[in-house]
Amino acid sequence: MEQEQYTTEYDGLIQTRDLQMLKSMLPFANVRSQMPLAILIQTLEFQNTLRIFQNNANVLSACSVNNEPDRKTAMIQTLRRFCTPKERETVDTLLNIMCVMENYDSFTN
Repeated sequence: MEQEQYTTEYDGLIQTRDLQMLKSMLPFANVRSQMPLAILIQTLEFQNTLRIFQNNANVLSACSVNNEPDRKTAMIQTLRRFCTPKERETVDTLLNIMCVMENYDSFTN
C-alpha cells in the first residue's frame, strides 16, 4: 500500500514542475550522477526560496493571522497532516484541551 504524499504550502511555492521531474529521475540516474543531480536540485530549490523572499511579499500569509489561538490551532492542524495515527490522537487531545481552555477564558472574561 502506497503512503499518501503531502506537501506543505512552502513546498508548493518553491517546487516547480521541472524540479519534480528532476527528483523523479534521481533514482534512475547512475550512481556517479546521483549526488551531483541531488545537489543541483537542492541548489535550484534554494534559488527559488531566495526569489520568493526577495519579492518582499507576505507569501507565508498564515503568519499574518492576528489572533494567537487561531494561529496556534491552524499550525497544529497543518502539522497533523504529517502525523502517524497515534500522533494524531495526541494532537486531537491537545486541540481539545486548547478549545476547552479558550472557552474557559471566554467564560471567565
